Amino acid sequence: MEAAVRETLEEGGIPVELDGLLRIEHTPVKDKARVRAIFLAHPVDDTPPKSIPDHESLGAGWFCREEMKKLPLRAKEVCEICDYLAHGGPIYPVKIITEKGSSF
Repeated sequence: MEAAVRETLEEGGIPVELDGLLRIEHTPVKDKARVRAIFLAHPVDDTPPKSIPDHESLGAGWFCREEMKKLPLRAKEVCEICDYLAHGGPIYPVKIITEKGSSF
């Protein structure tokens, strides 16, 4: 969760607070596994997105769903996620993620 907040600030220039969890993906590969969490967040203030490319990203901006579909995105899944949310896809509470051994 800390990484999601940190990476959003580093890559997009926007300080955020996590609102929920959309999905956790687990992909086993040979002797290791990839685990990815997809969060929903909101900006904590009016800081504008990063507009100047640097070693973290090419820049960031605010776009509506239709504008995003016209961008040269690395992967179209960001549009799929926005459509999922627009159609009422469930958002799970962040507290669902716990450390092993945490009480129920």
